[in-house]
Amino acid sequence: MRPVEALEPFAEQVYRRLLDAISRCELRPGQKIPQAEVAASFGVSRQPVSHALHLLRQQGLIEISGKKGLAVSAVQVNLIRDLYQIRGQLDSLAASLAAQRVRAGHVHADALDAIHATLERAHALGEHAAIGDILEVEMTFHRQIYALSGNPSIEQTLAAHWPHLCRAMSLIHSRRTTSYEAHGEHEAILAAIASGDAERAAYLAQAHTNRACIEVASRLESQE
Repeated sequence: MRPVEALEPFAEQVYRRLLDAISRCELRPGQKIPQAEVAASFGVSRQPVSHALHLLRQQGLIEISGKKGLAVSAVQVNLIRDLYQIRGQLDSLAASLAAQRVRAGHVHADALDAIHATLERAHALGEHAAIGDILEVEMTFHRQIYALSGNPSIEQTLAAHWPHLCRAMSLIHSRRTTSYEAHGEHEAILAAIASGDAERAAYLAQAHTNRACIEVASRLESQE
């Protein structure tokens, strides 16, 4: 891990880098997290590391291991299903609101062009893209839809859930063939939004999340 820089609070930098490593399963479930080694790898004292680990414990991403140790938490299939239920409802709402804003003329064409560009990036990843690259583009797409909805509370509500969902996907796909089915679903969602069809956009967004939930949960269970 690269040493952190004194451009923002060390604890925030350590937290974000550990969060990213856990989300991508670079730090895998059950892996120990010794504070001294983490501090040394980042080139900081133990205090910002301790604060960052406290925040990760609050999110349920790390847990007590042994008498005084810490380790990355296991992925709980039931929790993943619950979070997908929440995400499905909010993704559906975001798509509906975005389509309504398009129909009302409140969305600039540049915003839709930016989402099209994200989908083009996804297509350009190739057949055997790394899961980290796939997740980054997918999260960008959904966050752009949240922004297009005009309701910032949607993304704020989901922000704490994405790390759990991302590491579940990372865990079952360390590398995988790019999902053309997901690409098609994303394109259909965007097309419905761009046409101002709120009902269809909401339906497609919910169906997309439902399919992802079934795929991820079933593969996690098969691994168990």
